[in-house]
Order: sequence, then C-alpha cells, then structure tokens
Amino acid sequence: MSFDEVSLDGTVSYDPALDQIFGPNKNAMVVFARGLFSKWKQPVYYGYDEILNMTSIRSIVQEVHDAGLNILCFTCDSAPSNRSTWNKLGVTYEKPHFENHVTGKPIYCFADPPHLIKLLRNNLFDSGFRLQDGTLIEKKVFVDLSLYNNREHRVCHKFTSGHLDVVGAERMNVRVACETISRSVASAIEMYFPRKRRVAEFIRLANDFFDIMNSRIKNDPIKLKRSFGVHLESQTRILDQFYIEILNMRCIGSSFMLPFQRGILQSINALKLMFADLRSSTLKIKYLNVNRINQDIAENAFGIIRSMGRSNVAPNAVDFKYRLRYLCLTWHLLVARPTCPVLNNEYILDDDEVIFSTKIAPLLIGRDEVQPTPPPIPENIEQMLCELTLEVSVNSENWTRVNENMRLSERCEFGGQDNLAGFIAKKLSKKFPGLVLTAPEKVREPLSWSQHISNGGLHVPSYTLLNLTRDWNKYFLIFHNSTSAKVKVNRMRRVTSTLSSRISADFPSFDSELIEAYVKMRTFIRIQFLNEKIKQKKHKNRNLRKKKQFVKSQQPNLSESESESEVSD
Repeated sequence: MSFDEVSLDGTVSYDPALDQIFGPNKNAMVVFARGLFSKWKQPVYYGYDEILNMTSIRSIVQEVHDAGLNILCFTCDSAPSNRSTWNKLGVTYEKPHFENHVTGKPIYCFADPPHLIKLLRNNLFDSGFRLQDGTLIEKKVFVDLSLYNNREHRVCHKFTSGHLDVVGAERMNVRVACETISRSVASAIEMYFPRKRRVAEFIRLANDFFDIMNSRIKNDPIKLKRSFGVHLESQTRILDQFYIEILNMRCIGSSFMLPFQRGILQSINALKLMFADLRSSTLKIKYLNVNRINQDIAENAFGIIRSMGRSNVAPNAVDFKYRLRYLCLTWHLLVARPTCPVLNNEYILDDDEVIFSTKIAPLLIGRDEVQPTPPPIPENIEQMLCELTLEVSVNSENWTRVNENMRLSERCEFGGQDNLAGFIAKKLSKKFPGLVLTAPEKVREPLSWSQHISNGGLHVPSYTLLNLTRDWNKYFLIFHNSTSAKVKVNRMRRVTSTLSSRISADFPSFDSELIEAYVKMRTFIRIQFLNEKIKQKKHKNRNLRKKKQFVKSQQPNLSESESESEVSD
C-alpha cells in the first residue's frame, strides 16, 4: 500500500450527478494497492484535505482484508503529516511496523526511496554532513569536480554544473539527484581528489543503498541492482554499513537526526524484517523486487490524472473524482501526455505526436527553400592539424609519465577520451579484437578511468585505439571550425559521412566502420554539450529576470516612503 497527496485548484465545484457542492479543497489523499509479486495496481481510497489517521488506516486494512488481500507494507514520503501518522501508530526507525488488527501480523512502514535521495542531496548542498570520524562532506567538492569536468570529453558525462544550481521544482527531480549521488561521481572524486577518498566512499555507499532500494530484475548486470535476496549477504552488508553511517552522521549545524535520516533507517530495518518474514513464511520467497514498494505508482497515476485535463493540470474536487474513476476503468489504456510528469520526472509521448512529426517533417522543407551553404572542408587541413596542440601518443612505456605531466583538467578530459574509446571498443570488439587492451597491459599505474570505474564489465581501450581517437578529434575540431574558446557545429547535410570520408582518406588502413562509429559518437557528444550550455544560459537568464522583476517591484515602495518622509519634513 502507498499513499500520497495530489494538489487541487482550491475552488468550489458542483457535482450534478449527486446534486452536491464540494470544496474548496486544496488537495486529495489517495491510497493505492499494488501486488508485490504480481502485476496489478488499484486505487482503494481517496479523501479531500485529509490526513490519514489510525481510524482511516484500520478501516482501509479491514476493507482490503475482506477483499481477500494480505497487506505487507505501507509506503509514503517523509512529510510532517505522514510522520505524525507513524508516531500515532507507534512506528519508529527501530520498530518500523505496526500490528494488523485483523491478522495480528506486522505491517511494515517504508519511507519512499526516491524522496529520500532527493532529501539527502538537498541537505548535503544546503548544510553539508559531518560523519562520525569528523569528515565533512560539503557542496564544494561537487563544485570542484564540475570545474574540471566541464569539457566535451568528461569522465562524468551526466554530471554538469547544472546539477549544482537546483532551485524550486528542480529540487524535486529524481534523476538529477541520482546523477549527483552516483557511483561515477564517487569514482571521479576518488581518482582526481585523493584527499577526499572518505567523501567518495560515502557517496558510493549512498549510491549502492539506492540501487538496492530500486532493484527491479533478478539478473541485472550490476550485482547490487539485482532483486533483494539474490546476493543477500553483500546486499545486507551494504545496508548495515549505510545504516551505521546515517545513524552517526549529523547535518552541519544540527545536533540531532533529521527526518530524512530517520526515514532511511526505518526503510532499512523494514526491508530486512519484512524479507525475513517472507522467507520464513509458507510462500518461501527467495527474492524481492524492492522498486515495487516505492511511490512510483502514485506519481504515475497523478500524472495521468493531470493530463486528462489537457492544460487544466490542477483539477477541482469534482473533476478529480471523475478522473480517478476513469483511471480505475481504463488505466491500462491511458498514456500520459508530454505536459504531464510521470515516473522519474520523464515524459511519455503519444504515438500521434511521433506520427505527426514524422509525416510533417518532409513538408517543412520547401522545394524553393534556399539551404544554407555549409562551410567547406579547409584545403590546408594538414597545416591546421599541425598548428593544433600536439598530443603525445601513449603506450605502455610512457603511460605513467604522460599521466603525471597532465594538469587535473587535462586528466579529466583524458579520462573522458578513454571512456569514449572504451565505448567504441565495446561496440566493435567482436569484429576488431585488437581494440581492447590485453590482460598484461592492464597492469599499470595509474589506472585509466575505464579501469577505475569498472566492476569488470567495461572494455578498456587499447593504446592504439586511444591514440586514434585523440588524433581523429583534431579532424573533428577543424571540420566544425571549433577552438578551445568557441564550440561550434557544421550544419551541412551528411555531416558525419563527410567527415568520416575525410578521415578515412588519411587513415586507409583502418576500417571505415570504426571511423564512422567514432564520428557519430563524437558528434552526439558535441550536441549534448551544446544543449547543456543552452540550458544553463536559459537558467541564468531566468534568474536575472526574476531579480530585475523583484527590484522593479520594490521601486514604488521606495518612492512612496521617500515622498512620505518629505511630507513629514
């Protein structure tokens, strides 16, 4: 069972079917039931401007039991009203359950894991943490990483400076929080800031905890992401380690645990106790997909309900009731529209929109439309290549020396190039085995970024492939007329095939498939980098507009106060 609130428009509304007036109501509380081991879901209760109390929960438990269902757990976020409900039921992080008054068995209480990771990130950035051994974890270490991880070739390709300046609704984005508290960020801090190794250990441990709490399938490539119970010993060890860290951790400026810490501790104890009960029961459960415990079902349902009103995303009480009824009847047929946030803050597009864009795209380019003339490939490309900064080819003999002579920003970019080359090696290693580093060559110091972050599944590029990608990057920069100060793109048609052909002419001994794979991936990296810059610029301009509006709104008040002072004089 999971319950959450959805916002209403707060107006008075009339229901003609009941001939009854509702409202004004600000929110609606909805309780959902979901199968832990079977794929079904159903709203079972809703109420306006209501906080679930003991009487309501007992009534829901009774009705669900009478329908032939066995309630194992309740999930909600860490809102003050929900914490008050748990307190009245006698639920604490040490005793994360209350008694089912019908069966006498415990019902376990979880804090929603996606909300917990957002709260962990928010409190880390707002105040910082002090661990038991005195280590301080503050926002500054993430800022330092973003300063060196700001080029096109990056070790943490999902982590940008935009992850640091989250305000308002952006703080509710689960994906941004997960990309910040991630294993790749922890590995980058550990590799490039050796003195912050303890910080990296905490971030990696937090990432592992949320991987366990979001486990979805039995055979996930990442060991800890597999269903809870598949690797019970290692998964339980991670939970115990994180439990001790959170129990003894304090936010800077606070002498006691905050609600999100209690929520983490409560969820860890609840998961371990509930799984032990399931294993010892007649069901003999061997593993559990923990993601079925979170509140995603509620967020998904609310997104669909909002989308039913098109632009009216905040329904009144009567609209909400009929939308919820329609959802119960047609949930499997409905698809959320792009204006509607759903699971993990992503959007599901309607098929009609994809068909429309596919059919209309050829019509947007008229026959008489003049296409912009693309910049030609420079004839003196050899001279321009020589004028670029020469990069030393790396091999097994000079690997250590080359890495030691690099500045920190250069090492981060070099790690990004290594990551790109490793991805290409993964795609084409079966056809070209020489793209992957041999086992004897992997014994080297320092380890490359691919080796540092890998659990054994990443492909480490060979020295030849790594040198080739660095050389081909020079062609890419010239072709797109880019410099270290300005990042541009060539808007000609067949942009990747043209550049691939030019590189193939100078490297005839290498297969064209390998060159095309590099050019396409390098182009996608350039597009992603430019889009991030555009997004950051929009964010900065939006903040400037807000500041100007605030200053402008204060000017009449200042002039009035000045005129009043002149009158008094």
